[in-house]
Amino acid sequence: MRGDDLVTLFSAPPAAGIGYRQGVVVEWNPDTAENVIDIAGAQLENLSILNTSESLLLAPGDVVGVLTAGASWCILGRLTIPGTPQAAATIGAGLKAAAVIGNTSISSANYALNGGPTVTTNILRTGRAYVSFASGMDLDVGEAVALVVVATGPGGVTWSSSTVLSGSNLLTVSSGTLGGTLSLGGSTGELAAGLVPGSWTFELHSRKNAGTGNPAVYDRNLSVMPL
Repeated sequence: MRGDDLVTLFSAPPAAGIGYRQGVVVEWNPDTAENVIDIAGAQLENLSILNTSESLLLAPGDVVGVLTAGASWCILGRLTIPGTPQAAATIGAGLKAAAVIGNTSISSANYALNGGPTVTTNILRTGRAYVSFASGMDLDVGEAVALVVVATGPGGVTWSSSTVLSGSNLLTVSSGTLGGTLSLGGSTGELAAGLVPGSWTFELHSRKNAGTGNPAVYDRNLSVMPL
């Protein structure tokens, strides 16, 4: 517990043993929930959390409600004021998903949207989101395609997934070993971290990886969950 003088904090304990206070988050570790909360000028370390899901959202500067019960002090949750940017970001930050049904031929060796799904969502102050995507693939002998997520955020900041969904990764198709068209599919995902808070647009890009013909992708899906 920090602070040289806790008189202000404890000078007016709740008459019935149960009370409510407000505090400001000074420090918050999103991985361990270790915290420092300023209440009436005194800094308390590592208060317990009643609403565990709030541990994904809290950040320094947030105002939180604190429940007091005798010597126990617990964080109830963050106070979100309607009409503020913080409220707008939180409300618009749920799971967002998009899908494009049907086949699309891929002719370029450069990554491009190629009519793929697009998702726009608000990244919270944690700067993290879980991104997942899936696709089917129609490949002739020796052909391969690859898919990757590319995103653009506030001020033109960009991010791309390190995970690539590729037909050549799922199954190696060597020229002369198979005849006709091979249909296959897969899905993958990863945690995106260090994103600038604000509105982000995520796109599922694809490209031709190998072969002389034009392979195709189909039934592409993209999901983004801010954390």
